[in-house]
Amino acid sequence: MKPTPNNHKLSPRDDSVSLGKLLLKLRPHWPIFVICVILGLTIANLVNKVKQPVYHVNSTMLIQENRNIIPFSQDREMATRRSVDNVHNETAILESFSLIDSALNKMHVEVTYYEAGRIFGSSLRKEIYLDAPFRVSFDRDHPQPYKEIFTLNIIDEDWYYLSGIKGLEGLSENKQYLFGQKVEGESHSFTISRVAPYNKEVHDNKSYEFFLNNPSGLSETYKRNLIITPLSLNSNIFDISFESTNLQRGIEFVDMLTSTFISQNLKKKNLVAQNTVQFIENQIALTAGNLSATEGRLQSFREREKLMDIGLIGTQLVEELQELDKEKSAEEVKLSYYNFLQDYVSDKRDFSEVFGPSAIGIEDPMLNSLLAELTRLHTERGRLLLNTTERSPAVVAIDQNITQVKATLEENLKNIKAASGILMDDLNRRINRLEERITQMPSTERELIGIQRMFNITDATYNFLLEKQAEAGIALASNVPDHQIIDEARFVTIVSPMPKLNYTIGLMLGLILPLITLLVRDSLNTRIINKEQVTSAVNFPLIGIIPRHKQSTNGNDLVIFDDLFSPVAESFRNIRSNLHFFSPKKQNNLIVVTSTRSAEGKTFTAINLAAVLATSKNRTLYIDADIRKTQPNQYTKDMKEFGLSNYLIGRADLDAVINVSKYNEYLHIMNSGIKSPNPVELIESEAMTRLLNEELNDFEYIIVDTSPVGMVADAKSLMALARINLFVTRHNFSQQADLDFITEYCNTAGLKNIVLVINDVKQSQNGYGIGYGFGYGMGYSNDQESKKKKKYAFFWR
Repeated sequence: MKPTPNNHKLSPRDDSVSLGKLLLKLRPHWPIFVICVILGLTIANLVNKVKQPVYHVNSTMLIQENRNIIPFSQDREMATRRSVDNVHNETAILESFSLIDSALNKMHVEVTYYEAGRIFGSSLRKEIYLDAPFRVSFDRDHPQPYKEIFTLNIIDEDWYYLSGIKGLEGLSENKQYLFGQKVEGESHSFTISRVAPYNKEVHDNKSYEFFLNNPSGLSETYKRNLIITPLSLNSNIFDISFESTNLQRGIEFVDMLTSTFISQNLKKKNLVAQNTVQFIENQIALTAGNLSATEGRLQSFREREKLMDIGLIGTQLVEELQELDKEKSAEEVKLSYYNFLQDYVSDKRDFSEVFGPSAIGIEDPMLNSLLAELTRLHTERGRLLLNTTERSPAVVAIDQNITQVKATLEENLKNIKAASGILMDDLNRRINRLEERITQMPSTERELIGIQRMFNITDATYNFLLEKQAEAGIALASNVPDHQIIDEARFVTIVSPMPKLNYTIGLMLGLILPLITLLVRDSLNTRIINKEQVTSAVNFPLIGIIPRHKQSTNGNDLVIFDDLFSPVAESFRNIRSNLHFFSPKKQNNLIVVTSTRSAEGKTFTAINLAAVLATSKNRTLYIDADIRKTQPNQYTKDMKEFGLSNYLIGRADLDAVINVSKYNEYLHIMNSGIKSPNPVELIESEAMTRLLNEELNDFEYIIVDTSPVGMVADAKSLMALARINLFVTRHNFSQQADLDFITEYCNTAGLKNIVLVINDVKQSQNGYGIGYGFGYGMGYSNDQESKKKKKYAFFWR
């Protein structure tokens, strides 16, 4: 019976999980997935019903370059870049705090109103905006409990109940007030007025809630929900989007914002035109007085001197003087404009309101360029100040550019005024020469020429200013906004809640959370939980899987004889059949049964394997070789006190230690005997070797139940003599590391014919190789009873 050694390499453990294996592993837990999916969908449905909807409102607007800015560059690329910058500036103004404040001041948003309800003990609010049957007005100069919820219940046409936050003076509990009565305390002061008639059916049993909004932070709240984007990269059409918990409020805000933006743009354009008209009107007022006085002098002189006309030479001189005086008057108007610009520069005023020189007939490209650049820089500075402070690097850089351009403008104005002075000197010289010629004429005619000349100068200037006034008035009347609303605000979609997405998330969470939980639990579990862990870790054959069993009716581990057609009995028959491939001999088949640790079912497996071999009429001997602990003989008719240890020390013969089972005459039992102080020496003694090799030849199978090899060394010598060494592992108890130990142990000891079984597998587990025919051969009644039991067991589970 000397076996030849057979080395086994340690197999790498295969941790890969195929989809089929994963589904097989998860199938027993399907009720958990069903419950989690139902719970997830229920929560999603609750969110869809409880969460206040958020509406997405959209409008489109054409935003163009501010045509009020003076063109100054003929370079196309530069002009295009300036145009793009101007459009960006306009969009920045559109989403500025100041413009949002202007729009909000025209709306009723200082108080937020809700229709209140409750679900599962929690408050459920629906914003109703202007649909509330009352209005709240509060004193902004008085301290107010901003953002604190007040609850209002209408009693009748004149009265209502009001309650506020705890600790708020006079409002911690329901208190009755009259509509229109001021609700006042140290920390609050407001008045509630009724705006809708009382309707008992509508207002009874209905609660309203409201809170006061802090005006200083309201524009910031609205700006967070405002998005302005161009429809395409280079498009001047912009999409204006806003999200609101009330559709009517969202639409009204977007419409109010765009209309305020357009009205302010038109107002700004009109302001420049009005400045032009005002300047011309001031000049006309001065000229009109001089014209009236001169006209009176001319009329009085003609009546007094009876001289209605001058001679031919005088007429020619007057015409020449008139042309020179006209040029001089035009130059004086231009000089007034230059002085006007110098005053603007010295006063450090915003150049965005300066009208162009072309309005009064000045065509100077350099001056136009500088004014346009100053206008652009001031506009850019205003845009930056919407979102930053004057100390920011960008604003400081703009200020430096403004200073440089202003210095250049001042220098340019000095040069222009100097050139204008030269021109005026030349005109004055030419006028003086003509005046000298006039002095040579008769005194009466000379005086008439002087008065006529003064009248003509004043009249020409007056007519020139009237013409420019008319042009400026036409420009003012024909001003239209640079921007245009293409689509007014309209409802687009509901942003939140999104029912389909919430249901999808609920479904996915219902599937993923239990999946992750089970996978994490399995990954942290170092115990053997499926047969693939065994077959992938060792190269030894797995010859059987033993299902979990009930306690034997005999009160011991011998369960085969309780029901020969039970799943446990069928599993042991499968093991018996598989053993025939490893040991086809009919005589003296020594099978050593062991395990790596206690409580893995080694003794249970050994005795029941012996019993199933005996049922096929094979003379079988079960030897309890675990002599470190003694157990009473529970399987034989006669309770003999001697056992293996007694035989090995020579205190009993073979007949005295072998007992016949009380369940089957082919099953013989040899118990462990007395507890031995030196079990290893006894097991490795010549008496033990002789017993197994020579004295038990009458038995066809010898099943030796040994001590666990992972704890003591008793079994090594027996396993070297065995034809088959059977290791018992226990489902969800044995450690995966035990499989590596088995391989190393067998390689070190040079053992052969190593086989494994898995014990104590739940019958409800799938994928563990529990055979598919263990129910065959059972009676019809037993089968029906089993199905009935399983049905009720599954229901309660």
